[in-house]
Amino acid sequence: MLKPEEFQDQYVFSIRLKIDPISRHLVELSYPGTTRVEKYVGYGMNLPIEVPGQSIPIAELQSRISGGQEQ
Repeated sequence: MLKPEEFQDQYVFSIRLKIDPISRHLVELSYPGTTRVEKYVGYGMNLPIEVPGQSIPIAELQSRISGGQEQ
């Protein structure tokens, strides 16, 4: 359970959630007092994924992400 007193010094903001009553999926998130609105659609849709033409080994990817430093 979240305890509000643990977050007293943090930035406070409000959000408004819209939930589809039939599917119970989140369909929209908005921030009152702003023009920002995020819409969520396509739950359960299978979208085709294109495999890249060129790839690199996972070790090289991890090295690039960590800036060349081994952890």
